[in-house]
Amino acid sequence: MPTQQERLTEIQQRSQKIIQNSIQINTKIESAIETKKRLEAVLEEKYGTSDPVKIEEMIKEWEAENEKQLKEAEDQLNSLEKENEEKTNLIKQIQQGQ
Repeated sequence: MPTQQERLTEIQQRSQKIIQNSIQINTKIESAIETKKRLEAVLEEKYGTSDPVKIEEMIKEWEAENEKQLKEAEDQLNSLEKENEEKTNLIKQIQQGQ
């Protein structure tokens, strides 16, 4: 069985470890808060808001606009391909007629 002095030493060591861990945790929290503030400032500057809900709405709008533009580009490409095919067929018909 440990003596009172040994128990006291163990308690002091455990207490010191808790204090050290608390300091590390507080440092990490402070660092995370500073990082969050920097990111919010970047978002504010770049997008006019740091509100996650508004940012998510903006992203959805951008995705919808991108999808619209992609669809338009695909439609134009399909139209050009069809036109090209029709002209190619017309040239073949003319060549076969000669």
